[in-house]
Amino acid sequence: MWVALILLICNLGGYLTTRWTKDVYESASELKLDVKRNATELGIKSVVADPDVDIISGEIEQIRSNLFFSKIIDSLNLRVSYFSEGNVLFNELYGISPFKVKLLVENHKVENVPFYLTPVSEVSFKLKFGVQGDETIGNFGEPVKFLGAEFTVITRAS
Repeated sequence: MWVALILLICNLGGYLTTRWTKDVYESASELKLDVKRNATELGIKSVVADPDVDIISGEIEQIRSNLFFSKIIDSLNLRVSYFSEGNVLFNELYGISPFKVKLLVENHKVENVPFYLTPVSEVSFKLKFGVQGDETIGNFGEPVKFLGAEFTVITRAS
């Protein structure tokens, strides 16, 4: 009886843990700078200043520059965020959302305010601004004007 009870508790604990906790993702990268030593191979090392210091300091300055960071941030497409809101879990769907939003006309008063999109059929959706906000109906692939902003919602299947 105790063995069956312990097995039941362990399986129930494992199920509840995997069902009601968020997935955790981790990423790591390593940057390696390659230094070429063409002048030092000719035997004129005493005449030529140490090029390693100049090359490495130049690479470090490039990595630390604001232009480098802004290009990285622009390439990540962080302008529109997608979330799945459930009763218990609230997950970000970066890169795996079922649809894509393309901004045509921006309005700064709608930034950082959630839009709730509910598919009505395969070609249309219901859009709500905020939790208690206004509602409108639109079609996938067609421009939608809502609270001064204009955008197009495209399904991943199309």
